[in-house]
Amino acid sequence: MNRVFFILLLAFLFSANSVAETESWYFNASIGLSNTQYPDSGEQVIITAENNNGVTRVSPALDVGFYWPFFNDSILLGAVLNASIDSVQTGGGNEVVAHDLDYTGISAIKFFSDSIGKGFFVRGDYGSATSTYRFSNNLYEVDNGSGSAVLIGVGYGKPLSGDRARLIFSFNTITSTINDRDFSSNQLTIGLMW
Repeated sequence: MNRVFFILLLAFLFSANSVAETESWYFNASIGLSNTQYPDSGEQVIITAENNNGVTRVSPALDVGFYWPFFNDSILLGAVLNASIDSVQTGGGNEVVAHDLDYTGISAIKFFSDSIGKGFFVRGDYGSATSTYRFSNNLYEVDNGSGSAVLIGVGYGKPLSGDRARLIFSFNTITSTINDRDFSSNQLTIGLMW
């Protein structure tokens, strides 16, 4: 089943080209998977919870932003909110421990084609990051500090029918420095830009 989905996805991405209409502003919303690397002390909290019997680990990624076109409509500049969530849950679905690594900041996207939302692109973000641990179904939280984050990403955009919405695939690497500790996260996301 996964092979069929992958083949259909590739066929869709490389099907007939269309040019999306340039808008005065854009909204991007993406969801996907993340893989967070922790400083030693932070990693121990997640590993201890994961090693308990009957637990599963879920690591979603969320990315939301507002953008405006600049420089001959090939570059987007905007404001973003990005999050990597690492959640270890019991077999019954009750959360044991979760770690949220998120940032808000500014973002720039450069498309290498004749229109925004079409073809390959690169992305760079800079923002203010926070790290939070949540325990026992959100009954209490531990603020793990704040700092800065840098994102470097690559991706591919495909205009959809109607030429207003674009399907966006992205691979992002995020480095956050929080209270002199380094966190990093890799994200693979899919979303819409319109």
